[in-house]
Amino acid sequence: MPPQAFEQATAVRVDFAPGASSTTHQHPGHVFVVVLSGEVESALDGQPAQRFRAGQAWYESPGQLHRVARNASSSEPASLVAWLLSDGKQQLVQPVHLKK
Repeated sequence: MPPQAFEQATAVRVDFAPGASSTTHQHPGHVFVVVLSGEVESALDGQPAQRFRAGQAWYESPGQLHRVARNASSSEPASLVAWLLSDGKQQLVQPVHLKK
């Protein structure tokens, strides 16, 4: 099976208010994330959450479950930039509803 072609790269800035978080989601392509300010907590697949400070980065594989993405602080904002590779046809952020 040939590797998937990713024809589009999109940069997205995400600003988290104090204590804010995103919903569980995945992305169709590779994702490269760098924290710009504050501290962000991230948990992929079944791994424990990790904290990333300004200047630190992480990578997400295509289709990898992103269970937790949140501002680690309840008093300071946090920001990150994510570069998302895609085929240009699929939704870049795909919500995932987990069964309880």
